[in-house]
Amino acid sequence: MTADEKKLGLGNFTASVDGKPFLESDSVTFHDANKEYFFWGTNGNANGVYFSARSTLESDKPEFVEHYEGALKWTVFINSVRYIVVGGSATMMIDKYRRDVHGTINFDLEGGKVVTGNFNIKR
Repeated sequence: MTADEKKLGLGNFTASVDGKPFLESDSVTFHDANKEYFFWGTNGNANGVYFSARSTLESDKPEFVEHYEGALKWTVFINSVRYIVVGGSATMMIDKYRRDVHGTINFDLEGGKVVTGNFNIKR
């Protein structure tokens, strides 16, 4: 697999902006990028949520991941408009084999919007 190829996962990712649903994923990804894990859910090119967590997550217990600047800029696309995540967090649990992850997000976007959601991804 080349760096440009995306390996899709199984599962779902749903999200709302200011309480209004905008994402019911048709594709999800859980990618091991060495020192970080990348997660995203999309439904075509118009809507998606992209974020990461450090690979030092402990397994089989809930982990709180505060927004940080890593290799993947936390980003949300709503109706093809890109919003940068400026704060917030994800709460997640990863299995001991680091193949399954599930959790919730609560992101603050530039411009004052708030995105919340749930994800369950298996790679």
